[in-house]
Amino acid sequence: MREEWIVLVAAMAGMLAGGAMTFRYAIRAGQASGERSLQAQLLSAEQGLKMRLEAEARRRMQEKLEESYGKLMGWFFELDMVVDSVWIGIHSTDQEIIEETRMTLHKWPWVTLKPPQYVASTQQYWSVAVRDLIEKFYGDTVDFVKFAQIVIRSVDDAKDGDDVKDQAMEKVWEGRGKLRESIAKIREQAGVELMHPERDLWQSIR
Repeated sequence: MREEWIVLVAAMAGMLAGGAMTFRYAIRAGQASGERSLQAQLLSAEQGLKMRLEAEARRRMQEKLEESYGKLMGWFFELDMVVDSVWIGIHSTDQEIIEETRMTLHKWPWVTLKPPQYVASTQQYWSVAVRDLIEKFYGDTVDFVKFAQIVIRSVDDAKDGDDVKDQAMEKVWEGRGKLRESIAKIREQAGVELMHPERDLWQSIR
């Protein structure tokens, strides 16, 4: 009888030990599953936050780009008018207009082509493509100004003759066409960039 009790007690002890082990395993498995679930939630939240931050950064960059290019286009509208005023001025017989045109040409490099402060303050948002087109515009103004000055000087110097003036006038006309074309390309490039906000803006901006 005693031996039977010993066997029974041993069996019960084994069952209890096995149950305890199973219980501990279940707890550990539950903890591991909970940790994995928590990690997945944290990763999802982190990715969501990252996406929101990137979207906000793109939105702010787009706003800055719109502001910058808006100011740039305003300035180039003024430059376009200046180019036309020179073309009109070299045909004028009004001494006041001629003198004003002469002064515009004289101060062209350091005044006319100098971006106003309201434009220069946002030029860091211009793309490389826009900067290259602006540099081309600057280069195209060299001959335009040179030949316009020849026409203006011919008004004072009769030795140049009509042939020199006419040839210079043709060069000014050609230069005016190039400048207007350059301005159109700058506007077109800026428009393309503004119409495609999904592109990676900061990769093309220096």
